[in-house]
Amino acid sequence: WRDYKEYLYSKKELNSFVFKLAEKYNYYSIEVIKYLITTADKDFDFSVNAEDNQGNTLVTKFQNNLSMKEWLFEHGYLPRENEL
Repeated sequence: WRDYKEYLYSKKELNSFVFKLAEKYNYYSIEVIKYLITTADKDFDFSVNAEDNQGNTLVTKFQNNLSMKEWLFEHGYLPRENEL
């Protein structure tokens, strides 16, 4: 993924990329999202609490995937009031 980093110029583009991966909703897209979140401080400027253009969060995108939602919470996702 480091080869792709040069194509992710802005935080907005990175957010768009991550949410497009979330829409794919498969093992590989989930693994890439996890990688981007766990390396955010080192390599990428992505927040686990990011929102897409419609105000959806990753927890919204993975509403039916309990293990991914738990993983997001364990990695710093701050729930909204309606998500508690």
